[in-house]
Amino acid sequence: MLHFQRKLGGHSIFLLLGTVLASLSCKEASEILPTLDASTFYFKELAESQLEIKGHDLLIKVPSGTNLHSLTPSFSVEEGVKVVPSLGGDFDFSNPVFFTLIHPSGGKTVYSIVVEWLDAPAPLILGFGADEVTAGESFSLLGEHFGLHNPDIHVVLFNHDVLTGALDHNLVDSQTLEVTVPDTLQTGEYSLSLSVRDNQVVSSSKIRIRYPHPAIDKLFFENYLQGDTLFFKGNFVNTSLFHFYMEFLNAVNKSALSVQHANEKEEQFVVIPKDFKTGQYQVALFNASEKTRSGVWPESIRIYDRERPFVKELAKVQHVVKPNAWVHFSTINFIEEEYRFYQVSLKGAGGVFVQNGIFNSEEKKLSVKIPEDIPLGDYAVSMELVKTDLEHTYSFETNIRLSIR
Repeated sequence: MLHFQRKLGGHSIFLLLGTVLASLSCKEASEILPTLDASTFYFKELAESQLEIKGHDLLIKVPSGTNLHSLTPSFSVEEGVKVVPSLGGDFDFSNPVFFTLIHPSGGKTVYSIVVEWLDAPAPLILGFGADEVTAGESFSLLGEHFGLHNPDIHVVLFNHDVLTGALDHNLVDSQTLEVTVPDTLQTGEYSLSLSVRDNQVVSSSKIRIRYPHPAIDKLFFENYLQGDTLFFKGNFVNTSLFHFYMEFLNAVNKSALSVQHANEKEEQFVVIPKDFKTGQYQVALFNASEKTRSGVWPESIRIYDRERPFVKELAKVQHVVKPNAWVHFSTINFIEEEYRFYQVSLKGAGGVFVQNGIFNSEEKKLSVKIPEDIPLGDYAVSMELVKTDLEHTYSFETNIRLSIR
């Protein structure tokens, strides 16, 4: 009886095992493995791409320079199939991305997506937007296959004597590049070398670089007598290479004086002729060799008659003047004409203050007392001289600035 039960127990075990295996086999048979329709795969950011399929591995080739860190994929699956992670947002495809497809039956399929750049076509230069450009300005480079990103592009200009460093540029689109020329670049004709990633091309034509437009950086004074020398500091005023003029402009007169370089100084000057027409002028620089002009200096200058009264400096250097103190001016041509009053105007942030001065004909010195109640600050000095008939006056600005402290 016991032996029979053992036999029966053994058959029961085999019967149970068979039932389990049959059940598992039926379950596997009922799971459907979902598939991805590769023909529907695309990136929303791109107009085109190339697709290679190897089983469940997809290799996508995209244009060179495409930003792989942010691409939005789209593809179709069978109805009811769930995609993990879900579609709709952008993904970083700088490394393989895996998508799991889950069928309602429980079947799962994993796809790997690898994205690579297509080999970039060699750039092509078709020409320049202009035959010449002024140093410090930009020009357009026209062509094809310039890529999609500024950092991939390297531009230099060169000739027999000069090779520039990498030039600043801005990629307008894959066919237009704006290139900025340094204002320090020597004049002359240059070829252009363009590199886009590992592809390099040299222009077949050349572009001429012109000397920068001259510029006035500083005028040391605003008031002059005929015969004076006007010193100034200019940019791009190389008198050893080009011929420059300073133009004097007003409503009734236009004159030009030759610019010279001050030895051992980064300054230039013009000599005002003794018969130069008096008046108020705007000034600008003109490069006669390159036919280029500066902008007009914002402040007017004044040219006064060399035989009329004028004041150029203080009789004694006074860097700081106190209220209620006396100030003494050295005069020019004050004794040649008779005047009854010598009015000195002080103009500054505190307002305009007019004081009568005292003229010492023996010392050729004009003295004036600073008002006691004048607000502290810096003041420009101008003068008006009144004739004895009280009807005729003569006025002028000076280059003197008083610091009242």
